[in-house]
Amino acid sequence: ILHNQIITRNMLIENALRSKYKCNRLRICTGVYFITKANSNIDAETVISNCNLARKIARENNTEDSVVIFREEMSSQINHEIEILSTIDSAISNGELVAYYQPKIDSTTGKVSGAEALVRWKNPDGTIIQPDQFIPIIERSGQIIAVDYFMYREVFKFISQRLQQGLKVVPISINVSRQHFKKLDIINYVKSLLNEFKIPPKYIEFEITETVCMADTAKAMNFIRTFHELGFKVSMDDFGSGYSSLYLLSELP
Repeated sequence: ILHNQIITRNMLIENALRSKYKCNRLRICTGVYFITKANSNIDAETVISNCNLARKIARENNTEDSVVIFREEMSSQINHEIEILSTIDSAISNGELVAYYQPKIDSTTGKVSGAEALVRWKNPDGTIIQPDQFIPIIERSGQIIAVDYFMYREVFKFISQRLQQGLKVVPISINVSRQHFKKLDIINYVKSLLNEFKIPPKYIEFEITETVCMADTAKAMNFIRTFHELGFKVSMDDFGSGYSSLYLLSELP
């Protein structure tokens, strides 16, 4: 009973402080480096650097509080990130990014009813860097916007060419990063592509994730309405992969 009373009292104090100062609970992200006999001769600068690296990874975790202990393989991970960030712009300009089209099959007819545009990074030596090896990195840095714009242009051009050649055209879906919702410059860019390629917007479907919708519902609704007015389809990707809101789903247009 005493324990419950203490918890209740602490909750009352916490709620009172929140109400007074209008602040939320602090999130703690900590990086840890263990010094043992085997590495006891390590210098202080390296210790701090390793702790900061572990803290960076802790901060990127989705959990509310996070403690990460440094491991040696983290150094190679950060070097990989630096290499990706320093070369992605040249990869776009050098034509190393390629659009792949994953078909969507109608289960009743067995025919292709649509496709999803997926980016692949093809090195000059022919090796492929898979999306999970670079997309999360460039999304955190904001460079995902340049990659998305590249993919949008590729898809518009692909559909335009097929229409000109009299070939069958199906709707193609393309991903929208959460980074676009900070400024919504994507709207003007897509309008410019419509003017340039003159394709029916019904052949384009933009995919936004459930996480984006929950993070900023107002911007998500503005995005959906604007793209509907332009004639595009909008769908929700990754629904149910995390915390889901059926109420949010019913509110979105």
